[in-house]
Amino acid sequence: VVINLKIALAQIEVLPGHPDRNVEKILKFITEAKDQNADVIIFPKNSIAGSMIGNVANQTAFINDCKSYAEEIINSNDDIKIIFENAVDESANFRSISDSSPFALGNKKIRDDLLSHQAKTENHPIIYVNCVGVQNKGKTIYNFEGASTVYNSSGEIIFRAKSFEESLNFVDLEKIDSMSPIIESEEIEAAEIYNALYH
Repeated sequence: VVINLKIALAQIEVLPGHPDRNVEKILKFITEAKDQNADVIIFPKNSIAGSMIGNVANQTAFINDCKSYAEEIINSNDDIKIIFENAVDESANFRSISDSSPFALGNKKIRDDLLSHQAKTENHPIIYVNCVGVQNKGKTIYNFEGASTVYNSSGEIIFRAKSFEESLNFVDLEKIDSMSPIIESEEIEAAEIYNALYH
């Protein structure tokens, strides 16, 4: 039995090492999701701290700041469930995957093949949420592509958020398996690279 839940996919730009600004945005998206009567909101992995923060992650002051901001988010979750990490909702029969995955040629297809197979094997929808924005590790700069995706129980893609753009999207859980799969044109490598660099 599929429970009727309105689920928000929060594809946000995450600023590494700036939990104050990230949490300000997180709270804004939570408010918007509540205004749209969402029951659940899913954020990317490491939405508070960012992924590529180097030694800052080991600093006591930074860790305490992140804990404090996490408490602020927890206190705002009345009437809505907030998800920041991979989870299986046994009662509602869906899996959420929170990611922080930078753009790389071929990554999207590999991810689609993997999660499509997983959705079919588990026989329930998978909701994948990724972040957008630029983060750097030393001299290497990474662009996070977003492309948050909803897979139905047959492993078909019924929704994909725009790559490299911040967005808040909604899906009704009970309608996922009755929605028509989307048809995507296959991007050539040059176009994918251009889009990553342009954004």
